[in-house]
Amino acid sequence: MTVFSSACTSTFVLTAIIATAAFGHYLHETFDDGDAWEGRWVRSSAKKNDVSSDIAKYDGVWELDESESRLVVTEPFKHYGLSRKLETPISFINWDKPLIIQYEVKYTNVLKCGGAYIKLLSASDGLDLTELTDQTPYTILFGPDKCGADKHLRFIYRMKNPMIDEYREVHATSIRKTKPVFESKKTILVTLVLLPDNKFVMKVNNKVVKSGNLTSSADFDPPLMPRETIDDPEDVKPSDWDDKEMMVDPDDKKPDDWDEDAPRTIPDKSAVKPEEWDETAPEYVPNPEAVKPEDWDDEEDGEWEPPLVPNPACDTGCGPWFPPEIRNPAYKGKWKPKMIKNPNYMGVWKPRQLKNPEHFKEDDPFHKLDPISAIAFELWTTTPGISFSNILITSSETEATEAVNVWREKRKTDEAALGEGGWRHQLQQFVDEILEKPYVLVAVTAILAGIITVFCMCCRSSEPVPSSPQSSPSEEDNGQSGPLENSANLSEESSGKVASSPSSRSQNENDNNDCEGESDVNNNTDSSDQSGTTHLRKRATT
Repeated sequence: MTVFSSACTSTFVLTAIIATAAFGHYLHETFDDGDAWEGRWVRSSAKKNDVSSDIAKYDGVWELDESESRLVVTEPFKHYGLSRKLETPISFINWDKPLIIQYEVKYTNVLKCGGAYIKLLSASDGLDLTELTDQTPYTILFGPDKCGADKHLRFIYRMKNPMIDEYREVHATSIRKTKPVFESKKTILVTLVLLPDNKFVMKVNNKVVKSGNLTSSADFDPPLMPRETIDDPEDVKPSDWDDKEMMVDPDDKKPDDWDEDAPRTIPDKSAVKPEEWDETAPEYVPNPEAVKPEDWDDEEDGEWEPPLVPNPACDTGCGPWFPPEIRNPAYKGKWKPKMIKNPNYMGVWKPRQLKNPEHFKEDDPFHKLDPISAIAFELWTTTPGISFSNILITSSETEATEAVNVWREKRKTDEAALGEGGWRHQLQQFVDEILEKPYVLVAVTAILAGIITVFCMCCRSSEPVPSSPQSSPSEEDNGQSGPLENSANLSEESSGKVASSPSSRSQNENDNNDCEGESDVNNNTDSSDQSGTTHLRKRATT
């Protein structure tokens, strides 16, 4: 009877999660109702392991900025732990809608080292929000993360490897352009969209910065599925294995007339000292216009002497004359034997491959993600003034678009306060876009060339010739698209590797404070010789 009741209860809970998820709304936090947020959010009272005891507590102070309805991180060099339950838990079983995770972040100060990401915590019976730490299981991590030159818009999802029964963090590769993610004093909107067909979209300020597939090894590093084979750790390269593709020619001998000691340059014997060159005149003479300072004391400062200036009589040259240096025709440099192909070359040695016991295949990770029951900020920062608002988790594109419109108005207010938003600023953004994307420059140049051509034809003909309108890219969205529009034609702008998980940051961040860290002679001979023939050797003038 007990077993039957337990099974019924589990089935009922799972059914309730799936049923309530059908409504599509899971959380929308705007912090616009004063101190009421404290009744929804739970502060962590835990301590982080493996760090100094003076920074181990999650005791960073959160404050509400009521003027902008933002929750603000107020202290540097602190851990922050804050979480709340979702209005509706999320289960990915039989899910047929997008999952949209979207929120606003704003940096009052230039972010030097700190996280501004959120975690969607995995549902479990033992989840205690007061004990939130970096070890609390999560299903998805998303948002900005920076320390010095290491900048990321992170997207990480966790999934259990069925072969070893251990969870694996799957990191999205870095986006190419991170500047918009960390702009100071402007409200930034970050969006993550997960689709039931295992595709994902990442946006900054409603503009796509990355897209891909949850199963792709090109989009994630480490990827979800480990490689099929691994190197045999017991396989050792044979001692007689010759992996040198080229070798010294044993028959090549240094010529008898090869002088390795010959200098690179020699004096030009054909050079003649100019008639105006005065070897007896000094290069520098006392400045006749110099005046002894009134406060000069000969007893304390010594005998005053006027400063030296270049001798005006030395237009051509003064002092000892030396002929210029020219290239030594006998110079050959150090002799080296030529290289030939190694007849015993065996190729690059590779260890024997073994079947990877951790490898597994998964073509639908989306529907196997762990259910989610809470959202959390689990952060470390050396920079205060990070604030959050308009946090939305939904499957409704309409609701997400409404939140985008709210962000757009805030952005306009921020730009107006900073003196931006006018036509000059828009023109500068357009120029920056062209310079950063060569293909846009090519397109604009082609359009301008077409317009000029049509204009010239119009001038030569009495009949008017219609011209093609010029299009221009914009730095941000055009104000019409929602989080999912144009997802079929997304262009990924990312490459490279992702650093270690933000959860693994150690005490070194505190010790580093704000974490600010980041000719060939032969080729130059000819050019130096050419200039040498006209150079007259003399000491440098001041």
